[in-house]
Amino acid sequence: MTLRYRDLGEIAVERDGVPVPVAGGKLRTVLGMLLVHPNRPVSPDALVEALWSDAAPAGAQSTLESHVFRLRKALEPDRVRGAASQVLAHDPAGYRLLTASAEVDSLRFARLAREADDLLTAGRSALLVTAEALGLWRGRPFGELADEPWAEAAVARLTELHGQVRERHVDALLAEGDPEAALLELESALRDHPLSERLWAQRMLADHRAGRPDRALADFTRARALLLDELGVEPGRELRDLHARLLAEDPTLAGPRRVAAPTVDVRLPPRRTLLGRDAELDRLTALVAESALVTVVGPAGCGKTGLAVEVARAAAPAFPDGVRFVDLTAARAPEQVLDAVRAAVGLAVPATDAVRAHLLGLRMLLVLDNCEQVLDAAADLAETLLADGAATTLLATSREALDMPGEAVVALAPLPLPDPDDPEVAAAPAVRLFAERARVADSGRTPDSAEVIARICRAVDGLPLAIELAAARTRAFALPEILDQVTTDPSGLAAVGRAHRGDHHRTLREAVAQSVALLGPDEAALHAAVSVVPGPFTVGVAGALAGLPADRAEDAVAGLVHRSLLSPLGPLRVGGPSRFAQLATVRGHATHVSADPDALHLRRDRWVARLAAELPRLGSPAETAWFARLDDDLAALRATLVHTLVDRPSAVGVAVVGRVAQYLYHRGLSLEARHRLERAVALELGEPLDRALALLGLAGFRGLAGDGSPDLVAAAVRAVEPGSGAPELVDRLAVVAGTLAAGIGAAAVAPALAALRTVAAPDALPLAVAALLAGETPGSAAEVFARGAAVDDHFTCWVAAVVAAADALRAGRTDEGLRWTERLLEAHRAHGVVEAPFLLELRAGLTAQAGRAREAVTLFGAAHAHLTRAGIGWPHTDWAPPLLAAARAALPEGAADAAWATGTRMRLTDL
Repeated sequence: MTLRYRDLGEIAVERDGVPVPVAGGKLRTVLGMLLVHPNRPVSPDALVEALWSDAAPAGAQSTLESHVFRLRKALEPDRVRGAASQVLAHDPAGYRLLTASAEVDSLRFARLAREADDLLTAGRSALLVTAEALGLWRGRPFGELADEPWAEAAVARLTELHGQVRERHVDALLAEGDPEAALLELESALRDHPLSERLWAQRMLADHRAGRPDRALADFTRARALLLDELGVEPGRELRDLHARLLAEDPTLAGPRRVAAPTVDVRLPPRRTLLGRDAELDRLTALVAESALVTVVGPAGCGKTGLAVEVARAAAPAFPDGVRFVDLTAARAPEQVLDAVRAAVGLAVPATDAVRAHLLGLRMLLVLDNCEQVLDAAADLAETLLADGAATTLLATSREALDMPGEAVVALAPLPLPDPDDPEVAAAPAVRLFAERARVADSGRTPDSAEVIARICRAVDGLPLAIELAAARTRAFALPEILDQVTTDPSGLAAVGRAHRGDHHRTLREAVAQSVALLGPDEAALHAAVSVVPGPFTVGVAGALAGLPADRAEDAVAGLVHRSLLSPLGPLRVGGPSRFAQLATVRGHATHVSADPDALHLRRDRWVARLAAELPRLGSPAETAWFARLDDDLAALRATLVHTLVDRPSAVGVAVVGRVAQYLYHRGLSLEARHRLERAVALELGEPLDRALALLGLAGFRGLAGDGSPDLVAAAVRAVEPGSGAPELVDRLAVVAGTLAAGIGAAAVAPALAALRTVAAPDALPLAVAALLAGETPGSAAEVFARGAAVDDHFTCWVAAVVAAADALRAGRTDEGLRWTERLLEAHRAHGVVEAPFLLELRAGLTAQAGRAREAVTLFGAAHAHLTRAGIGWPHTDWAPPLLAAARAALPEGAADAAWATGTRMRLTDL
């Protein structure tokens, strides 16, 4: 097992070339701290400081051990329990990342920088060394962690070293007699460091050696003006001396002539800009040098051909007998595959053996493009050409693998989706690709809204072909119009104009249709069926939609993944079912080929309604498992709510939303839940109990916002038969009691408590909870908590702990209150709750009482963010403002604002 740590950019880890997920900001922080000090011990105190600054929570050391355990498990998953770690050691001095210098990009970079200096000092070529070093650089070292105090020195050192290596690379290019390449490097370097006199000197020399003496002198003039404008200083001695030598036409400034390398016969399609594929390009170029057959697989339009062409160009020097491109787009029969290969290698004899004999012993690279519709024929030909003794290498592109022994398969995903709110959105590869293609389509005019372009790219799932087709429309349409077009029908984009003549696909729908035409009946049915789920789904819902039993649904899903028509997303949690998704462009095709979309919507809505009807008792262990099932198919749930409450209102929507309202709250979807509940109540549809649950759900959310809404509670009770003890009704009344108490106060609980006394048994826990919230049983929070804990009712425990913590805060019993919030936090973690506004505000107040000012301000910031997302006013309590003000006053200038900002980004898991 070989691990590689990529820290020159966002931190990433690879095991034997395969990415290792390091999930969560805390784990990446621990790993980053260890990478700053490789093979040296890092004390637990230093790691705690890196993780929480001076706002470390109680039990920080044990939490740190948990993070280290998870990191060690990610890096070394096969380690036998109890065996010493070979990767992340622990000794009295602290934690130590055990690694070789070749495994850490920053260490390799520093070694290569020293090696380049030694070579240049000795008068030897350093070009390969500097190129390798610069190839490791993926961005600012440590990525999102670069500004952390513990990383600043390392980032500054590596950034300075990067600048030096760039200068050495230019020196190496000039020493090799390649001033044109040096000028290309300097163009980028001077954009980043426009005041570097050393870079300006290199540019003057490169222009001079490229035969442009006038431009070299102009470089000096530009550099001088820039230095005077920005720094108020004249150029230094190096620039002035070089300028004088240029004016004197010093013959010693002439550089060596470049020795032409042997030319390789490369026959590839015209070059096009390749953006955002640096990692894939490096990996595939390395694989082509090692493997006889490499296949790039991915969905239609993801850029397989363009990437393969660039890989072939990069790998060409290793293939002295040439590089050939074999276009199989039009091939439909085995003989057509052979004909395409014969034409590419220039052989007239129509026989496979003759082609193999011709290639035998030749070190040639063949690019077999678009193999999916002739997969068997391509595989047979590959098997023949790669028989023993063959020196030829095959690089194939296909929507599914050839399934050959020894085949190296690389799955190509769409470009990363840019966030429209990212201040650096214009630099995202997808946005840059759109802008570059738009300039070609619209006579060099650059689109002016990177945010809208980012939304267009998101609407087409980052597919390069879709981005290019959308960009081609800028000559005819404004960006908002294009956004509307791709949002409405992303698969219907058609190629327009000269920029796309000769493309493989005229529309995305045609591209997907080629893959769909190869499907079997079950796969085709499932492809069309899951189009009514605009997001991740499980095999369970897919099978129900397609009318397939579980085993056939599993096979059909696997087949669609194999053909790149579904994206595998993996489980949402450990032990959960795998989830899958259609790209928007694929879903657009599926929607168009669906024979009866109304029937599919009805199947989906019935499936969701059955799941909602399994609503367990409030606070029971079964509720957590039910929440997890809703998580797995949340996209189907949300689609059903929109369809049955907005598009085609029905009683199904009323029944579903009343039962899932509590789930939506716990998942941070409060505003969406309230909107859907208001719609359901207005419809006045459904069975009495269903209407009652919707009314109570709305009463709960209004209660959180400070509206008592006693009319809703009364209407809910009237909607069912007198004396009804329906468990769902009893449970929802308990929830309403909690929200009324939280949003307004104990006095507002009266309507819910009165209703509960008419429908619940006298000893029912929900009744005890409501009485506690109404203040009718003062001092009994611990007793109610114990009753809830005895039957594993986490809702009862949660409410009792909130009441107990709040009582402790008001009475100044800080340590007791903090212990109650610890219990609350554990309960939230155990049940997957992601929003906890009341817990955060309580913990913030208690932390302020304890004198931990920075932690308190951070938690108040988090509480503010969580309350706002839930539609609850800030501050929620009367004691929060004075405690916040005191905590702010205890911090140095600027520290409070920084702590608050940190809190607004905090998730519950960060506690």
